[in-house]
Amino acid sequence: MPFDDTRFRTVQVGEICVLSFTRVTGFNLGAIGRLSRDEYYKGKFSPALFELQPGATVEYLQYRAEGTCFIRVAGNVVEAEPCPTNNKSKIRLETEPKTEWWIHIVLLDGSKGWVLVTESTVKVVKRQY
Repeated sequence: MPFDDTRFRTVQVGEICVLSFTRVTGFNLGAIGRLSRDEYYKGKFSPALFELQPGATVEYLQYRAEGTCFIRVAGNVVEAEPCPTNNKSKIRLETEPKTEWWIHIVLLDGSKGWVLVTESTVKVVKRQY
C-alpha cells in the first residue's frame, strides 16, 4: 500500500522515574502539544540540558529512532539524545507511552485518506523506497 505521509500520535504518555541524579541532553522543543514534520525539520530548537533529581518523574512521550526519545521535563518537550530510558542504573521506566501510527495512502484510482496502522488494519512488510 503506497503512502506519501505519516504521523505518530501519543495517545497516552508513559512515566519515567529518576533513581539517581542524571543529566538529560538533547533539544528543547518548548511547551508544545503538537509538532509538525516541517517544524521538526527546520531544526530551530535550542540545545537542552536538564538535571534530574532522584525521585523526580518525567513524562515519556515517544521513542524515536537511534536511541532518542521525546520526553516532557518541566513543561518542555525535549528530544533527548540519548533517551534516558537507555540508562537502567539511573532511570526506571514505570510505563511505556501508547502511540498511534497513521499513514496517508494514495491508491491507483486517485482515492486517498488516512489509515491507522494496527495489527487488524495493515500488515507491515518490507518497505520499498
